[in-house]
Amino acid sequence: MKKVKESVGIDVSKKTIDVFLYNLGKHSQFPNDGAGFGKMVRWIKSQGLCREELIVCFEHTGWYCLLLGYYLHENGYSYSCVNPMEIKRSMGLKRGKTDKADSKEIARYAWLRREEAVL
Repeated sequence: MKKVKESVGIDVSKKTIDVFLYNLGKHSQFPNDGAGFGKMVRWIKSQGLCREELIVCFEHTGWYCLLLGYYLHENGYSYSCVNPMEIKRSMGLKRGKTDKADSKEIARYAWLRREEAVL
């Protein structure tokens, strides 16, 4: 694996995924399905990033994250599916919870723990 240049935080919900690129500070939202995952990958590539330079992180949300994990695995992305309580504890007390803010905090979590992440 090349040196990690970017962490991708994904907040997974039933119908959508909110994606945040931590170092670039960019956010976008996609459908939580195969077509949406393809759009997400194209968006990430349009930012000048390749999969070897990324660490992708998302919370384990039961059924909602299974297709995303399968898609990432099949396409060779390094990712970590983390217990939501672990991320919540790392954030401390936060107000104004939104999907965009959650994806940013997940990306931050991944960036700070990129050396010790279990992929």
